[in-house]
This record gives sequence, C-alpha cells and structure tokens, in this order.
Amino acid sequence: MSASNLGTPTSPLGDPSFDRIHKALRSTETGDRIANAIGMQIWITDLAGNIVRVNQPWLDSHGFRSMDDVLGRTAHEVFGPVQAAQSIAEGLEVVDTGETSVVVTADENGRKFQTMRMPLTESGELVGVMGITAALEPEIADGATMVTAAEVDPLTGASSVGALHQLVAETLASGEDMTLLLIDLDDFHVVNTAMGRESGDQLLQKAAKRLINVFGSRLYRVGGDAFVVMLPTIQKDQLTVVSDQILQRWRQPLIVDGTEVYGGVSIGLAPITNQASPEEVLQDAEMALRESKSTGRNRATVFQPSQRKQADEELWNQMLIRRAVAEKEFVLHWQPIFNINTGAIVGVESLLRWQPRGGEQTLPAAEFIPFLEHSGLIIPVGLQVIEDACRQQAAWRSMDKIARAIPIHVNVSRRQFWGGTFVESVLTTLQKFSVEPSTFTVEIADFSPGQGYDDFLDDLGRLRKAGVNIAIDDFGHGWSALGQIRGLPVSSMKVARTITDTIEVGADNLVLGAIQTLAEPISNALIIQGVENDEQLSWLRHRGWSFAQGYHLSKPLDQSSTTQLLSNNLAHARAA
Repeated sequence: MSASNLGTPTSPLGDPSFDRIHKALRSTETGDRIANAIGMQIWITDLAGNIVRVNQPWLDSHGFRSMDDVLGRTAHEVFGPVQAAQSIAEGLEVVDTGETSVVVTADENGRKFQTMRMPLTESGELVGVMGITAALEPEIADGATMVTAAEVDPLTGASSVGALHQLVAETLASGEDMTLLLIDLDDFHVVNTAMGRESGDQLLQKAAKRLINVFGSRLYRVGGDAFVVMLPTIQKDQLTVVSDQILQRWRQPLIVDGTEVYGGVSIGLAPITNQASPEEVLQDAEMALRESKSTGRNRATVFQPSQRKQADEELWNQMLIRRAVAEKEFVLHWQPIFNINTGAIVGVESLLRWQPRGGEQTLPAAEFIPFLEHSGLIIPVGLQVIEDACRQQAAWRSMDKIARAIPIHVNVSRRQFWGGTFVESVLTTLQKFSVEPSTFTVEIADFSPGQGYDDFLDDLGRLRKAGVNIAIDDFGHGWSALGQIRGLPVSSMKVARTITDTIEVGADNLVLGAIQTLAEPISNALIIQGVENDEQLSWLRHRGWSFAQGYHLSKPLDQSSTTQLLSNNLAHARAA
C-alpha cells in the first residue's frame, strides 16, 4: 500500500509540518488501500490539530465529498462544539504523553465506537496524531460484515481474543471472504531473557503500536507475542501485498529502554473457507506460521490443506512415539569402531532404533529423535539408553567368548543436561552395572554457546574428573569447529562423514591434516566416521589414521549380530 493513495495535498496554511507528516506516512507506508477495505475511519492531524489526511470511510461518515473539503481544517470547523472539544483534548493528550489512547463512545442510536489515537513520528520525532475509529457492533458495509473488538488487551491496546473468536464464527456463518493473519515476533524470548520481562512487555507494546498504526482495532492479541489481523479478502496478490508491508516494517528496529532491537516477524495466513470452527481457523494459521518459522523466519506462508494432512500424520506419529516410550519399544543397535591397522574392534557405538509393537522393521533415529528432543522425552529415553548400554556391556563381560569390558559409546543430547541431575544419573548407572568409567564414552555433537553453557561445561568437567570419556561427535559439521576444542574437557573427536566424503585418492586433504595436528595432544583422539569404500580406508591408513567406523567396515547391527561379531573378532585377535 502507498501513502500516495490518500493524495498528496499542499498545505493551505503553508505549514511545513504537513511535508514532514507526508514523509512519515511514506516511511510507515500508511495509506487508505487497506483502511478503505476494512471500513474504518482514519484521519491524521498535525501537532496543531489541523487535518492533514483522511480516508474515504471518514469522508463518508462526516458527509464530505473529497479530502480537499477538509484539508487544513480543525475539529471546530468539522464537528459540533462538544465533539470538537473532546476530540481536541484527546489529541493533545497523545501529543503530551506520546502514548496511544483508546476511548469508547456511543452515537444517538446507541451504537458503540472505539477510537484509537496514536502518535505519528518521523525520524524519532513526533509530527502528528493518527486516529482510527471503528464500530464495536456488527454493521454491514459493502456486503461485508465489519466486527471489531468490544474489549481491549490492557498491555498492548490491541483487541481481545474473545472478540476475534466471535468475528471468525460470524464470518464462517456468513460465508464472507476473509483471511486470518497470525503474526508472531521472531526470537521474542531473547529479549525477555536478556533484558528482562519489563523490557519484553515494552517490546510487545511497541510492536502492537506499529501494527495498530496500519490495522487499528482489527489487530487482536491472541497471547504471548502473537497477534492476529483479519482482512476482508482471500485473494493471494492482496494478501501478499499486506504481508510484504508488515515484513518491511520490521526492517526498522524497535526502541526498547533506549536500545535498538532488531528482529523480524513470521506470518501464517489462513483464508476462511471450509473450516468448522474458529479454533480450526487458528490451527490452520498456526500450521502456516510453523512453516514460516521452519523455513527461515521473517516470512509469510499461506495455509495449504496438505499441511493439515501432514499435521494429522505428525500427531499420529507423536502418539505412537509416546506409546513407544511407555512400552519401551526402543532398542539399541551397535556400530563397531575399528583399529584400521590391526582390524581389532576397539569399541561399539550404541544407536537408538524404534521397533513398533508387532513390526518387523526398526526405524532410524532421524524419524523420531526430533520429536523426543522437542517434547523433552529425550531425557527419560536418554537415561534408558545409558542403562541399556551399561547392561549390555555387563552381559558381554559375562560371556566366555568375550569376557572383557567392551568400550561403549553413547550419543547424548545437550538437553539431557538440563535440570542438573544428569552427571549423578550417569555415575550411578555405571556403578550399578560395574562399568569402568574409562570404558564409557559420552558423544555430544552440540557445543554451541548459549543459555546454560557454563553449567553444561561444568557437568562435562565433572564427568571427565570421574573418568568418563567425552567425545565431540560429527566434528567439523554444524557447531563442531576447529576453534571449539581448545578448553573443552574432551578426550576424543569423531570426524564428520561429510569430511570423509572429501577424500580423493592420491591427493592431500588440508582439513583432515589440520584436524590431525590439532588433536595430537588428545590421547586416543581421532575416530573418522563414514568410511564407505576401500579407497578411503587405504588413504587413511597411508596418512596415519588409526580408528574408523562406517558401512565399509560394518553397518549397525542388532544385539545378537554384534555379540557374534565381537566373539569372532576377539577369537581372530587371540589366534593372531
């Protein structure tokens, strides 16, 4: 939308503040394209109360043909004396305080109206006042039902969620074309955490004012940092225009406690078509919003029916996974780690698999670990994995054909450290199954700085002090980088398979060479993952690598097959 849609008048009073307001309107992209469509009255005055701009609903309401008829006039020249005095007083209050005001009035027929007045700024300086008036009772305009909030959110001045449900319900009943826009502030929790809740509230207020400047009482706060706007269209091009304008506004920072806060918004759009209830409309918008968040944030996504099918499938899978946790349907497979110079197995990595009840096939971790992480179920499941792994090592120790403590590796999530009891749980489990800490390795892929990082490092240090080995998993991928290893309480590194893939026969590999040099001080430091062919294996042997794992050496095996492999490997070693 463009401010030029309201016209670009010249001031009959010669007041230079008119030009400054026009500039502010262009910078905030406020105009009548949306204002006219949603049927609200919008007007703008300069600091002296002179009318600068109005939209068509305002003109229609007050009986004027064009903006030229009211340009430069004051409230005294437009309204009766009582209404003019009230309007001027409320405008001066906004100028004096710099805060948005909300008042509810009634006409002679008893219809209620909500009027918001908000400060209009240009380059941080107050230059005028914008007013928005909308009916608080249903009224028919151009064939569309125009309903606004009868209540106001006390923190932000946006309309209430209760009124939103009423509007959506009436829209569903009438069959009118409308679209619900769900707007969510990206990374709002960062401000709450870093600057405190009061600053977070202030950010919400600033964000709401920015949206109210465009949508007025059509903006609803639906909880937390989420807002909803109802637009009287389902046309994709019109929705794109509105969404783009919202996103563009967030290219400019919000000022919170004198600090510029840069952020973005993600938007989910749900055209109101064949949904059954307001709750279902909001669910559709939430699915679209989730898509915006997961594909990069600071973007808008229109809901598609396929997303509902996908959400239903996700819900079903989540129910199955929760049952799997309760029924202990998760099992361990094992992938051996070899000394590639001698062929001896020097350890086994436990890999979680899911074998649904009655199913013959196990499902890989990628199909359920993300949900375990998101839901927090990774904590009890992770502890169960550690106990099962320790129990298995104890079982191998008791077998005549093995009769030794096979070093075991267990993948651990950062989230398992939350709560501060993880270290004690690990050490208690090791003691329960008589597992020597030196034969137990915790593999962690995420060493990213962030909230709780110092406590995380302290817990790793306590595990190392107790004799437990700590390995950086997937070193060289994602957050695992060369600079991280210094100062970390780690005893080994597992090089990511993406780096193994860069090996070329007959050529040096600077990355792997740098990793060898960096890890030299760490005993038993380097295990290279993802060895897929004999050429890679020969290359690694030739350049001094000792430990590796990958499908070329052995794929992950179930408990029975792993036991047989260990027995054969040890028997071969003894014979040699």
